[in-house]
Amino acid sequence: MNKQASMLDLNALSEDFFHKWRLSKQVQPFENTWYFPNEKEGGAVHEINLQSGLQIVFMDLKPKEKLAMTLELEHAPLTFNFFLSGNVRYDMRLSGFRKDIFDLSAGRSLISFIPMSTTGIEIMTGQDFCMVSIMVIPDVLSTYFEDHFDQIPNDLRSVINGCNEDCYYRLGAVNISMQMTIHQIFTCPYHGLMKRMYLASKAVELMAHLLEQLVFDNTQHKSHAISGPKDIDRIREARHILVSNLENPPTLWELARQVGINRNKLNQGFHKVFGVSVFEYLRNYKLEQSRQFLEDRSMNIAEVAFRVGYAQPSTFSTAFKQYFGVTPKRYTP
Repeated sequence: MNKQASMLDLNALSEDFFHKWRLSKQVQPFENTWYFPNEKEGGAVHEINLQSGLQIVFMDLKPKEKLAMTLELEHAPLTFNFFLSGNVRYDMRLSGFRKDIFDLSAGRSLISFIPMSTTGIEIMTGQDFCMVSIMVIPDVLSTYFEDHFDQIPNDLRSVINGCNEDCYYRLGAVNISMQMTIHQIFTCPYHGLMKRMYLASKAVELMAHLLEQLVFDNTQHKSHAISGPKDIDRIREARHILVSNLENPPTLWELARQVGINRNKLNQGFHKVFGVSVFEYLRNYKLEQSRQFLEDRSMNIAEVAFRVGYAQPSTFSTAFKQYFGVTPKRYTP
């Protein structure tokens, strides 16, 4: 079985990574901040140890010159990357003389496991570079599957079991559900231990979104897959109907009938196009709209609840707290 990285190894990996860019380090409980000591470069990198074997990194850089480095990796964590702005190139030289090059930009995502490799990383100039990265050792990820390993595709299963010494990677897109989770991460309402707990839950949520998109989506729900531009147009029309009727939205059956598509295909189409089910999209949209109304301060909490389709303010408050981590009353500026 492969030797698995520990939290100490994750910290050592980042030490090696950021020292090569000559970043300075500021240490706080559970987290470190790396920054450029001179005025030629700008931005910072924040890394937070969420639990043993699980770390989240926020990279927000404003490079005046191209940033480049090469890393020799023997034992590597599974990494989930979400690119929000800028451009980066990964040049991976793998065992057996294999070589892979990826040019990634805003809106892309990447799951990677690249042990026994030499990896070159170049962050291009021209615009700010922003990404969220989650690093997890396979042992930690395996705890979420427990007795259901038979449902995991073989290639990912071998990584999680520590039996894979070859590389594993999947390229995808940052869909709307991932964007919402990332927004919640950036607007975390807590501090200290509660911040760590909250971000740990969101890191797991973000990994689940990407695994569903890149790994599990291809093995499930094939009978109801959307089949072309006409189906996608129907899905987008359904979305328009939903968001235009927040106070009295149609049922799933009514919505499917209006756009001329069956219910299962409609739900799977929403998963494909927007990353979530019809119900989840409507709930998330309503809560995001309610946040905007609260920030505008033009309505009280009860009025906001009714405006976005909640019959009872108490039900709205519960949903709002589950989504944003605070009650509407505490959120209101």
